[in-house]
Amino acid sequence: MLHYKDGTAALTVNDIKEVFERNIQDLDFPDIELSKCLLDFILETADSCVDANEGINLENKIVLSIAIRLVAEKFMVSQITDGSEIGANQTWELLKRYEEEYNNEHDNIEILKRVNLITPANIHINSFMYEPILDMGDGELRQLYGKVKEGLK
Repeated sequence: MLHYKDGTAALTVNDIKEVFERNIQDLDFPDIELSKCLLDFILETADSCVDANEGINLENKIVLSIAIRLVAEKFMVSQITDGSEIGANQTWELLKRYEEEYNNEHDNIEILKRVNLITPANIHINSFMYEPILDMGDGELRQLYGKVKEGLK
């Protein structure tokens, strides 16, 4: 779950467990309440990443990046009136729509631009993208997560 879409709030941990089990052989899925809302679980996990010791922790950086983007997209979806479907580049398209409608909301726009700048490279990990996420400090993601959670109004 990398984007906030219709139905995101209804997804449970069990929904993602089924996807993992279909695609990863011999998976030892953690003991988690399967009926828990997946979005809540991701945000709770991100909150624990903020409290963890700083260091080179790829998993925490990925979780924080996903949580940042989900919170930002949920905010933008709740604000914009253009509900037409978005294909590719959802975060960017939502940001453009938000800027068009709320061009005087400079603080929010700056936060959302930062989200768009930082999170795509961190979430879509492949062999070419490990170095940027490893080079980035945890502090930058922790700070942005706090701004997204508390600062978007």
